[in-house]
Amino acid sequence: MSRQRFRAVPRSALAVLAGGVAAVVLLRTWSLMTWAYSDWIATSATTRESLVLALPWAAAVAAWTAGRYLSPRNIMCPPSATRSGRPVAVAQLGLLSLAAVVGWLMGCAPLLVWTARHARAGGPDLLVIAGAALVLLAALAFGYLLGCLLPRVASVTVAASVTLLGILAVDVWGPAVAPVRLATPAAGLIESGPVTVFRLLFFASVVALFAAAASHAVSERSVVRRATTYAGVALILVPLLIGGIARQSAPAAVQRESSPAARCTTVQGTPVCVHAAKAAILAPLAEVVDRVLTAADAPAGALGAGVADDALGVPRDPATTVLSLQTDQSDWDGWAAGDLAAQLAGLPACDRRGDVYGEAVGPAQDARATSVGFARWIAEAAGFAPPQLDGSPDSGMSAKLQRLQASSVLALLRRDGERLRECRLPSSAIR
Repeated sequence: MSRQRFRAVPRSALAVLAGGVAAVVLLRTWSLMTWAYSDWIATSATTRESLVLALPWAAAVAAWTAGRYLSPRNIMCPPSATRSGRPVAVAQLGLLSLAAVVGWLMGCAPLLVWTARHARAGGPDLLVIAGAALVLLAALAFGYLLGCLLPRVASVTVAASVTLLGILAVDVWGPAVAPVRLATPAAGLIESGPVTVFRLLFFASVVALFAAAASHAVSERSVVRRATTYAGVALILVPLLIGGIARQSAPAAVQRESSPAARCTTVQGTPVCVHAAKAAILAPLAEVVDRVLTAADAPAGALGAGVADDALGVPRDPATTVLSLQTDQSDWDGWAAGDLAAQLAGLPACDRRGDVYGEAVGPAQDARATSVGFARWIAEAAGFAPPQLDGSPDSGMSAKLQRLQASSVLALLRRDGERLRECRLPSSAIR
């Protein structure tokens, strides 16, 4: 690109655009690097979900740039200048797009490098990542178009506001055309290939249409704004129409992996399996299972046929203990211990009882409180503080168990373990 065209957007404006995008993207991606394992599915999706604040910023900066340097009364680029019209629009949009993408890559780079170094399975979804770049360019082109049509202050305000509202209206757009989805899939889930390809084509078309409309608006500039200047805005109706059709007919954007690979080990005769992408936490999870089983002096088969990661798509039934591992939390092992202790204490059986009525309400609530108390005792005896049990009422059962010797509680578990696991143990049985 010539030196003349490079000056169509000052270096300072490009630096502000790239720096702002990099900062907000880095802020949004940083949390994934605190996960207990590296996940390419989540990382690929986060390159898109991290744009929540970057899209309004890019749209606003593009609107300001167009308003600042394309005003019909601007001495730097008057309508009569040889650079006016399509050449300057192409030059400015090209430079702004390059700066935005560079800033986005800078913000994503630490997460991509971290995932590449630590991931145990899978690889980047390049189509999803490319789609994220096109979403960013679409927001930038939208802001640039507004900057060509509206006064500068109004264009910046409208560009940022409308872009943010478009992001928040994810349910209105539907996952096929929503700029971001405000949700991050992880191991065990995959983004639908047809939807991903459609998004690539859709947002590429949106970028092209916005750029064409902006070029037309710049070419039609005059000191007195004419109706023909706004004619290109009609092009916006095309993606809106396509988006409306896709909203009704698009398949599910995120699907379960059909045959996920597993990594397994055995703990006290109990198989423990996680998704292959979570192989890094298999050993720590096995230790959690071992400590919980030991703390409860659990008999063989107390956890059913085994312990399985929910990402493997194993059906939830009494025969298997399925864990929804909270690996985005620093205390994910406490969550896992709480779920295991709840299984040993019969809380799933309490949930399966469903709603109860009449005279059955009191006994059901009493049996559940007993199970909650034992679940807390087991998890704490194993050395964990289960967050999910903090707010569960136990009618003083935890305090009652704490006053007993550990040997006495284990004797109760051996004596009444079957009734406890079936959620049929009343609090009156604990003395």
